[in-house]
Amino acid sequence: MFICKNCGIEKSADQYRVHKRGHRIGKCKSCENEYQRAYYAKQGDDVRERKRKQMNAMRAANPEANRLKFKAWRAANHEREKAKLREYHAKRFFWSRAMKLRGIGRATYKDLASLWRSQCGLCALTGRRLDRTAEPDHIIPKAKGGSDCKSNLRWVCKEVNRMKRDMMDEEFIAMCADVMQLIGQRIKMVSEI
Repeated sequence: MFICKNCGIEKSADQYRVHKRGHRIGKCKSCENEYQRAYYAKQGDDVRERKRKQMNAMRAANPEANRLKFKAWRAANHEREKAKLREYHAKRFFWSRAMKLRGIGRATYKDLASLWRSQCGLCALTGRRLDRTAEPDHIIPKAKGGSDCKSNLRWVCKEVNRMKRDMMDEEFIAMCADVMQLIGQRIKMVSEI
């Protein structure tokens, strides 16, 4: 048991940090943490600048060793970094789609997220489960005077959106019916052979 030099409370040895030179620091961990927070609040910019200069000097002194160290760190933390990137892109999925919309009264990322929830994550035209490749589709295409407002948007599969292009729903469905009729005729011809 040791008495903290700062708070004067007697605490066990595991409540004290051991200095890198091997000796025990006189303050308990909680007092040391308070001291460090206060110090960084006052001297934060100076400390960061000092660390930045020290790291730049180390990198310049031996760039190959630094490169190998970073490569080893990246290999050891590969899965963690991938998870961090996935989380980052997941958070920004709706935002990135909203930034592609232009025009007066355009839908915000919150509007796109609420549309996704209202559709239960299903394509508005096919009923398939949507993934991160999904795209917002204009019900009335912009080429035909449609806007980027929430009421004119819905989530659809990337493939469907690319096929639909600037068609209205009726035109698109009629085209799909023609394609299905043609495929049916070809199947009938092959089966007769």
